Amino acid sequence: MPPRVGLNLVTDDAFREAARPLFAEGLVTALEWDIDFEWGFAARELPDWAGRMLDLYGEQEALYGHGVWLSVLTAAWQPRQEAWLEHLARECHRRPYRHISEHFGFTAAGPFTRSAMLPLPYCGAAVDIGRDRLERLRAATGGPVGLEVLANTLSPADAADQGAFLDAVLEPGDGFLVLDVHNVWTQALNTGLPPEVLLESYPLERVRELHVSGGSWGRALRAGDFRPVRLDSHDGPLLPPVLALLRRALSLCSRCEVVIVERRGETFESEETRAEWQAHYRAVVELVTEASAAPVNPVRGVIAAPPPALLDMHELAQYQRELITALVEESDDRAILSRLRQGIAGTRLAPYLETFDRRMLELLAVLASQWAAFDPAQDTEYSRVSRPGRSRVLSGT
Repeated sequence: MPPRVGLNLVTDDAFREAARPLFAEGLVTALEWDIDFEWGFAARELPDWAGRMLDLYGEQEALYGHGVWLSVLTAAWQPRQEAWLEHLARECHRRPYRHISEHFGFTAAGPFTRSAMLPLPYCGAAVDIGRDRLERLRAATGGPVGLEVLANTLSPADAADQGAFLDAVLEPGDGFLVLDVHNVWTQALNTGLPPEVLLESYPLERVRELHVSGGSWGRALRAGDFRPVRLDSHDGPLLPPVLALLRRALSLCSRCEVVIVERRGETFESEETRAEWQAHYRAVVELVTEASAAPVNPVRGVIAAPPPALLDMHELAQYQRELITALVEESDDRAILSRLRQGIAGTRLAPYLETFDRRMLELLAVLASQWAAFDPAQDTEYSRVSRPGRSRVLSGT
C-alpha cells in the first residue's frame, strides 16, 4: 500500500478552517498528534472536536503519537521525565496509536527542565543514554517507538554524524526513524553539506514516517557572519527543493507508511496563505501517489565508524548543564564560546567546540532564553542562574 498522507493536528480555529477542505475531500488519511499536549510544558485543554477526531482516526488505525517535551538525550534523568512517561503510558492506554516518536537531542539538563532543542556530539555515552531512553519509551507505550531527525546544529559534525548516531541508538531493537526532510534540508543549508548526500547518510531502512514542512529565514546580527540561517519554524510554504527531497526520500525508504505535513495554526494569517497551504498539501498527496507507483530503491545509507569515547556519563551531564547555562545567560557568541572553553568542553571537546557556527550559537541562545524553564531542586550544583535581559539577535530576511 502507498504511504498514508496526513496532518499534524493543531487545535486552534485558524488551522481548523484551513484544514477543513482537505478533510472534506478525503485527503487526510492519517493524523499525528503531539501526545503531551494536555500534560507537557505548554499543557492545554483538548477541545471536544479535536478529541473526537483523535478517537476517529484511532479507530481507523491511522493515529500517530509524537512527543515534544521528554528530552531523550538528557544525561541526568529528571523526576519530571519519569512523570512524563507515566502520563504517556496512560495516554497510550486511552487511545490506540500506531506508534510513538520523540525528538532526537535534548532540551533539559541540570536545573533546566526546558530550553531549546540541542544537539550532542556523537559519542559512546550519548548512544547509551539514547538506548536507555528508547527502552523506557517502549516500556511505557507497549508498542513501536522511534526518534525524529534533529534540525538544529552547532557544528557541521552534528549533521554529518547524526545518521550514524541515530542508527547506533536505534540498532539494538526495532526502533524506527522519523525522517523530517525539511530538517535535513535545514541542516544542509546551515552547514554547507549537500542535501541529497546528507539524506542518504541516514539509516533509511529504518524510516517508518516522513515529515515535511515549511520554515523561515533568520540572520545573526552579532556574529560577523551575515549569511542567512534556515529555521525549522513550521510557518512557511513548502519550497520546491524540500518537495524534491521528499520525492527522493520516498524512492529510498521502503518501510515508510505515513507522510505528515506540519504547519503551525497561528501562521494562517490570510485566505491567500490558507489556499497556498492547501495547494501544497494536495501536491504532497499527488507526489506520494506518483512515488508509490514507482519501484522503491532501498538504500542502507552511509554509516560512520563506531562512536568515539569522548565523554563519560558524568562529563556529558556536565557539558549539557554548561551549554544550556551559557546559552541562557549570554547573548554574544564570543561570550558563550569563552564560557564553554573554560568548562568540560574546553578540555574534552576542544576540536568539536572550535567548529561551532557562531550564527547558530546566537540562534540557539535566543531560543534557549525564550523557552527556558528552571527548577533549582533538579540540580543543587547549579542552584542559581541569572537571566539578564537581551535583545533579539536574529532578524527575518
